[in-house]
Amino acid sequence: MNIRYLIALVCISVVISIKPLYKEPITTREGYLFTIKVPSAPATGFDWFFGNEKELKDYVQLVKTEFVSNPSFSGRLGKKNFTFKALKDGKIIIKLIKRKSWEEKEADHFLFKVHIKKADLNPRGI
Repeated sequence: MNIRYLIALVCISVVISIKPLYKEPITTREGYLFTIKVPSAPATGFDWFFGNEKELKDYVQLVKTEFVSNPSFSGRLGKKNFTFKALKDGKIIIKLIKRKSWEEKEADHFLFKVHIKKADLNPRGI
């Protein structure tokens, strides 16, 4: 077995098992954008899906999804970024589920606590 192939497989398994570092809730304001980043390895067939999309529609709007590859791994490993616009004040949980699109079995999931505050109507204190 090619040593580079073996190293790439080990790195894929390590990246897939890394949890995101959101220990505190994500705090934002109405009308602002925020991004959630999760490890991704598209070559494995796994992708991220929302586990509670219906509950989120009143609070956040998905603006953009993109895969950002790690240049060291030729596009095989990286992060999937989800950019949202905060629509309404409140506290929500965004659940992302990692699975293959053709399977229902969940390989992993992440829960992100998001606290959306009311828009600052007087940002300069006038």
